Amino acid sequence: MSEIRLDDETGSWRLLAPERADRPHDRWSTDGACPFCPGNEAMTPQHLLRVPAGEGDWRLRVVPNRYPLAVPSVRPHAATAAYPGWVDLHSCTYTGAHEVLVESPRHGWKLQDATPAEMTEILLTLRERSRVLARCGPEVIVIFRNHKAAAGTSQRHPHSQLVALDHAPPGLTQRWNRAQTHHGQTGQCLHDHIAERERSVGSRVIHDSGGVLVFQPHAASAPYEMCILPDEPASDLACASDGSVEAVAEVVPRAVAALARVTDDPAYNIVVHGGPVGGTGTSAWYRWHISVQPRLTVPGGFELATGLSVSPSAPEHTASILRRTFASTAAEALSTG
Repeated sequence: MSEIRLDDETGSWRLLAPERADRPHDRWSTDGACPFCPGNEAMTPQHLLRVPAGEGDWRLRVVPNRYPLAVPSVRPHAATAAYPGWVDLHSCTYTGAHEVLVESPRHGWKLQDATPAEMTEILLTLRERSRVLARCGPEVIVIFRNHKAAAGTSQRHPHSQLVALDHAPPGLTQRWNRAQTHHGQTGQCLHDHIAERERSVGSRVIHDSGGVLVFQPHAASAPYEMCILPDEPASDLACASDGSVEAVAEVVPRAVAALARVTDDPAYNIVVHGGPVGGTGTSAWYRWHISVQPRLTVPGGFELATGLSVSPSAPEHTASILRRTFASTAAEALSTG
């Protein structure tokens, strides 16, 4: 059973998930052994959602993760004053749900090759599962995608994951607290402020059209890190409108394609950030957004000793490279469309 424990020396929390040790690593063959390929559906738990529904060929499947980071709760947790909802100050059983979205029946399919229609269907499916998971009352739903082993994936077949957590980890609550504090002090949403700054500065902007801003963060933690921020004031993907999802779907494959071209298709993590579950849809203090973080560097002793991430490049420089490449993906799409 997954458990989160406090490191007394650093104050950081660590997730221990023994179930994850049993997951199959590096199963990248195409010999029919992949559990996510058509014909091997019996190798996964019964699907939770299938597109299209019914029998026959499918385009997307959502299944429970056989090696979950969080498991369903079997009893209520006692709260503490310091961390409401947590069992004690040193450990807590991690409860919730963990699902896998198989993004395509094609084993070698790549996200950068997704059509706008394919990417929209993926995001709408993630939105639908987020809404279903939200009915169980978790505090947070984490959506992410790992690309290549260096980014943490154990299956090459293209897939995303959703993890619903009954109690939000401190790292997320700190992120939310910063946004709430900024709104309380300025009356402005933090992400609106960031968007205004990036548009004003300009040098870190990669793309700005159709209600979606793509930029490199001012304090990027890795070379070529990108943020995809829709203008719509929705607090999470579950609350996002169809139009906003479609606009983001136009951008995501192009951003990944640009990254692949300038960095030789690196390992990366994609995270869909959102506010606490249970909001009203719009939020005065938080905006849903997507981060794309390449794994181009390896933490060294200094990073481990200080907790600081070190990026060997300035986003103002790498953004100009991504901007040119991103623009070329649009030109190519027009010429082949």
